[in-house]
Amino acid sequence: MAEYETILTEKKGDVLVLTLNRPERLNAASIQLAEDLTVALYDLQGARAVLITGAGRAFCSGADLQARGGGESVVTGGDTSHRALMNFYNPLMSQIMNLSVPVVTAVNGPAAGVGCSMGLAGDFVFAGKSAYFLQAFVNI
Repeated sequence: MAEYETILTEKKGDVLVLTLNRPERLNAASIQLAEDLTVALYDLQGARAVLITGAGRAFCSGADLQARGGGESVVTGGDTSHRALMNFYNPLMSQIMNLSVPVVTAVNGPAAGVGCSMGLAGDFVFAGKSAYFLQAFVNI
């Protein structure tokens, strides 16, 4: 099984469990996290379903605005937020929604911004009592 920087993978029977693993940042979605998820979703390891969840007290607090430095070698020039959205986050959402197997998201705590989109992209969404979904940019 492949090792990733920002996610944990575990095969439980026919289910591939992907855990966003940046609990110290409330699983904020860095470009590296989007890349790790993309690669993991291409290598389903024969799974018949995928479960996506978050480590710690959050599902995903949104795009990691402080981690841009880690992605600038890939996303350069212009508006880096827009480029990250177009080159990483949007393709990841499409990949989740078009996956050939069912995707279940287990949302605990905040699911904000891109985390909200990721949480709602699953075929089945399970939300714990602590879960909430937020699209903060609608207020701008």
